Amino acid sequence: MSSHLSPEDIDLADLAETLAGPLTRAPAAGFVEGKTTLRDLVIAELQCSVLQAEQLVDTMVASGFLRFSGDPRGPSDDGVWRVDLSAC
Repeated sequence: MSSHLSPEDIDLADLAETLAGPLTRAPAAGFVEGKTTLRDLVIAELQCSVLQAEQLVDTMVASGFLRFSGDPRGPSDDGVWRVDLSAC
């Protein structure tokens, strides 16, 4: 993957669909822990850097493709991350 990868280079709807499968089988629980799981899934899918994956996850959250249900300040098992394919 290019070292100059940016969120504009990626079809976020396609990436959301790709992430939906693993998150359906094993929901990403907890705000920080789940976000780390999402980042790791993006890295595995796109073979990108940690920073690029973080930027993509943040962009997907801002765009509504990824949503956290629960209290981000709560215990690590409070809440889960979900893919919202209706944002596609």
